[in-house]
Amino acid sequence: MLAASAHRLTEPSHPIGARRVFGPIASWVLSALVFHAARLVFHGYDQAAWWENSFLALQSARTLLLLQDLAASDDPAESSSWVSLSIFPVIHALAVAANLMARLAGTEEAVITVTEALAGASWLTLSIPPARWRRAGTMLTRTLGSGLVIGMTATVLMPAIARLWDGLSVPGTTLLTRWTFGMAQSLLRLVEMDVVVHGESFEIGARGFVVTISPLCSGVQGLGLVSVFLAGYLVAFRRSLRFPHALCLLPLGILASMVLNVVRIASLILIGAHGRPDIAVNGFHSHAGWLAFNAIAVGAAAVGRTRWLASREQGSHAEEPDQTTSASLIPLLALIAASLLSAALSSGFDWLYGLRLAAVGAVAWHYRAFYRTLPWTVGWHAPVIGTVVFGLWMFLVRMAPAASGEAIGATLARSAPAVAVVWMVLRVLGSTMVAPFAEELAFRAYLPRRLLSVDADRVLLGVYTPVTLLASSLAFGFLHGRWFAGTIAGLLYAWALQRRGSLGDAFAAHATTNGLLCVYALVMQDWSVM
Repeated sequence: MLAASAHRLTEPSHPIGARRVFGPIASWVLSALVFHAARLVFHGYDQAAWWENSFLALQSARTLLLLQDLAASDDPAESSSWVSLSIFPVIHALAVAANLMARLAGTEEAVITVTEALAGASWLTLSIPPARWRRAGTMLTRTLGSGLVIGMTATVLMPAIARLWDGLSVPGTTLLTRWTFGMAQSLLRLVEMDVVVHGESFEIGARGFVVTISPLCSGVQGLGLVSVFLAGYLVAFRRSLRFPHALCLLPLGILASMVLNVVRIASLILIGAHGRPDIAVNGFHSHAGWLAFNAIAVGAAAVGRTRWLASREQGSHAEEPDQTTSASLIPLLALIAASLLSAALSSGFDWLYGLRLAAVGAVAWHYRAFYRTLPWTVGWHAPVIGTVVFGLWMFLVRMAPAASGEAIGATLARSAPAVAVVWMVLRVLGSTMVAPFAEELAFRAYLPRRLLSVDADRVLLGVYTPVTLLASSLAFGFLHGRWFAGTIAGLLYAWALQRRGSLGDAFAAHATTNGLLCVYALVMQDWSVM
């Protein structure tokens, strides 16, 4: 039976008004835009200044809100806002003094370290109410203490691990490299007769395409990523896993990482040997590793839900899938997987962009009954908000144009007209329909509600707190690379959803923005804005 529609459920007992949720964040966004505009006008674009400007804007916005609280207080001297405002300039003055002293001493590293530490402290005094300083201090002490213990342990163990690693190595390589080299050679000989092998230099290839397996190509980075991920997974989901059975995921994941790395190297050689060395070097080499890591991560999570590894209580519900979670997240996961796959099979230009449409379309068809239960009505304000986001995006992107825009235009210009037209049609459909559909489901319909409740279905669409609003918008921004512009877009799309509680409004606003970006890119032949 389908999960109940979110818009039919009851709202939490203590909802937070839209003004209290969007007001503080809107103040920060407006302050940040002012700082960025001033920097652009008077000093030109400076990538390193973006974080500094954003934190200054956050401090300014918080200061304005504290002053507003003081003005509304019956007794300003007793207001907690007065405490924050009093301590802030003291710590900020210390930061300036430390900066000057460090510069006079000529210690640039001290300048950065001391200034950032005191600036961070001044930001915390404005961001955390005084009533919560003690609790925040306790949490910070525990976090820093844990980090200190882990760091000291790693420092102590690092020489011993290095000696152990060196003991397993021969000049120029390691035991893992030798194993990878031997297995890749054996696998290649199963499908290719003309295999070239130089054991002394660890070179292997076929039909004139030869690669060198260095220690970095041995898969050691993948082993580290998989080990950290699986260790975190075992800790985070310890209550839903059956121990010690679940511990088998760690050696199985490490073994899978080693095997898939061998397959990656053999596949790379075959692609290069059979006429596409450009794809092998520029696409498959860098993206196949991430595909393997994601496959192992998703596989481990799937195996962890089986009756053999899930706890007894969790196992009894293993046959009852959470359709809200899967229907909200799998479209985005399919979009990301298709993006990685198309990048791995391309040589700089994403000719296989249509894979994204096919992947998300297949998922949408599978969950079509669930999507019919969601509110898709569109109000007049949605395209207006989308147009505003387009204007802000253009302003912010112009400060840091993407270098890939010129490459896209040049590649399309060299292509056959029919091929270029088909690619552009697919790109427009993906930008205006597929991407908004997958991203709004994940970042507006699911993530904010999941942060409010373990059971996302208990929370209405469009119900936020400042934390869930900012967290989901930041996640949306970082996914798009241009984190600040993406965060502002996420905040405005969330506002579109919040006004009427309709997912269709967020989708329409997002689609409007992307549609206008497509029109601009096509008319001006400028793909750097995408």
